[in-house]
Amino acid sequence: MSVTFALGTQDGNRTLLACTMPHNTCVAPNDPEHRDDQAQFNTCECSVDQKAACDMCGMEVNVSNANATALLSRLGYPTDVLVGAASGPEFLGRAMVMGVGSDDTGTDSTRRTGPNGATLVDCAIRPGYYTSTQTRLSDLGTYANTRGLVVMWG
Repeated sequence: MSVTFALGTQDGNRTLLACTMPHNTCVAPNDPEHRDDQAQFNTCECSVDQKAACDMCGMEVNVSNANATALLSRLGYPTDVLVGAASGPEFLGRAMVMGVGSDDTGTDSTRRTGPNGATLVDCAIRPGYYTSTQTRLSDLGTYANTRGLVVMWG
């Protein structure tokens, strides 16, 4: 399982992905050229090449559930449910300071035998993982902040 941090927009009580394909491209929801497309928010169904050319799609940050829990904790968000959204300014502020005073030396993988002889492996976290992910999350927050978007995860 994984959690993706992505750009979104608020529509009443709903948070929607901010990626749309009105002209076979992904368009920012407050792009003045495409204001009529705001009602069409859905998951991005662009081709791989289109996603590579779309700065919004390329900014998504996908992490494992375990890493999402650690990242959300460092960001100061609840970790009991791995779904949420925050305004661009709020998310950016939290992302910019999430690593202050935190250990980023990594962890070794572990292997143990569980019930009924099952082998359980907890994967390692490489040194510097949180710092590099912090940079990507800060970039996502900056993009959301300058365009009036939200950052959503789930």
